[in-house]
Amino acid sequence: MLLSSQKNTYSNRFSRKNMTTKSLTLLVDQARSVLEDIRQHPEFKTLDYSPDVTVGDAIASLAELEHRLYAKPTFLRREEALLFEGFSE
Repeated sequence: MLLSSQKNTYSNRFSRKNMTTKSLTLLVDQARSVLEDIRQHPEFKTLDYSPDVTVGDAIASLAELEHRLYAKPTFLRREEALLFEGFSE
């Protein structure tokens, strides 16, 4: 059970406003980090918990999503490409 201070921290961290302003790659990274924290938590390790989908499965799914996000081609605007190449207009 979450304490009220924990609920506030959780709700602030995952509020709709934060989710729409943060990049998807950052959100995926944060989600993976939270899942790792859960998996390593001593209290979680003592639970008799055997779901069909494990925390490890969720982490693997996020790793696949992250891989696809990074593999996605990135298109630069002309101005960005010129700066990247060391030119200016």
